Amino acid sequence: MKRQIICILAAAALLFSLTAACGDTQDSAAVEPSELIDLAGDDASPAEPTETPGPPDGMIAVSNGAGGTMWAVEATELAEFPYDRNAFSVSNGVVAYAGQGLSLVHGIDVSEFQGNIDWSEVAADGVVFAIIRIGWRGYSGGTLNADENYRRNIEGALAAGLQVGAYFYSQATSVFEAGEEAVFCADLLEDYDLQLPVFFDWEFIDSVPARTDDVDTDTRTESALMFCRLLESAGHTAGVYTYIPQVYTMYNLDDLANTTLWIGNPGSFPDFYYNHTYWQYSFTGSIRGVDGPVDLDVIYIPSTVVTVETFDAEPAAAPAETAQADGTDTDDAQADDAQTDDAQADEAQSSADGAAPDDTEGAA
Repeated sequence: MKRQIICILAAAALLFSLTAACGDTQDSAAVEPSELIDLAGDDASPAEPTETPGPPDGMIAVSNGAGGTMWAVEATELAEFPYDRNAFSVSNGVVAYAGQGLSLVHGIDVSEFQGNIDWSEVAADGVVFAIIRIGWRGYSGGTLNADENYRRNIEGALAAGLQVGAYFYSQATSVFEAGEEAVFCADLLEDYDLQLPVFFDWEFIDSVPARTDDVDTDTRTESALMFCRLLESAGHTAGVYTYIPQVYTMYNLDDLANTTLWIGNPGSFPDFYYNHTYWQYSFTGSIRGVDGPVDLDVIYIPSTVVTVETFDAEPAAAPAETAQADGTDTDDAQADDAQTDDAQADEAQSSADGAAPDDTEGAA
């Protein structure tokens, strides 16, 4: 199987190179962070009421993840979020939806940083699914590494009756490297038949210089698509994890219109402008069987399609007719855990024998 995937990777990379050589066919739809306009900082005088300025052509007002608003390029291929945000609430750390037409399936995402997990206790606490980190690429040296607990977590979650997906913390600097990551993931998952997607989780590194600092929006988008295509060719479903507010500049969102989206956006309601399937709503959840805080997630399940009790494998898309907080974590790459975990791993490797960060640790 690995050889077939590598052949597919080589052919796909060659096709991408030939396409790039022919020149761009359209302008990038993304706006870099410096171009985003924070409407909360408007200097208009309250003593002189003026007409609120409309968005620039081709842009819309979206949440900036911190209680404010900013302009972002409109993604015309994505549907708006179809459910009533006012019907969401959080009680005792668990999100609920009181509106019509939607059920929430509850889950967690974990990595080696949660230590040894008692999956039977997790299942007894009402958790239905788990998204498990299977590996990561270092942000300084670029080495590929398996999560130390990925096998134990997958096998434990499956044995406890949970639906299982996975994620890979990417620091790909090119489409080819994203393909490498997909092949690496396919090898790690060769013995498993997962019910949920394998997610591509590319994140900005803000705290220190990183090899990914100059990666542009087009490259990130094509890398995500390459990762998903190759995992799908290996028999898995695939998706993309991203977070507010960087989601609006990280990718050309129109190109992800047919991709399962998992959005990091901690808070009491989902604040991403567009429709998505998975929502990571907390980085500090408490679940029996897990020592310490854990990320909490839900899958949106349209009530007219399937009930929570019959939830199985792939969730259906939300019906089209149904029309706040910073999200930068998923246990090792989103703010608290994502970038922090990778940074800690890099630093630990660097101090181990004086080599460059993340170049000293092999796959677990």
